[in-house]
Amino acid sequence: METRAKNNRGSAVLEATIGLTLFLFVSLLLFHVLHFHTVKTVVYEAAAEAAEYAAELAYMEGVAEHAIAGGERDEEPDIALPGKGVLLGAAEMKLLS
Repeated sequence: METRAKNNRGSAVLEATIGLTLFLFVSLLLFHVLHFHTVKTVVYEAAAEAAEYAAELAYMEGVAEHAIAGGERDEEPDIALPGKGVLLGAAEMKLLS
């Protein structure tokens, strides 16, 4: 009877070890997935903010050029103000040109 109790105790330790290892693995996996998602969101928001800033800068540059060229104050410059859907590539091209 004592040998059976010792064998059961060993299998319980083995079960606990496997269970704890799986629990830690899943917990860390979930933590890393959430961390990667957070980083992706922060980078996306920073890129969107930079694109919006670049679009505003490009618009103001166009308004200034219109004023320097002698355009009337009441006359709207021939520049389209981009909305929230500004593409990063378009903003970058505008800044580099």
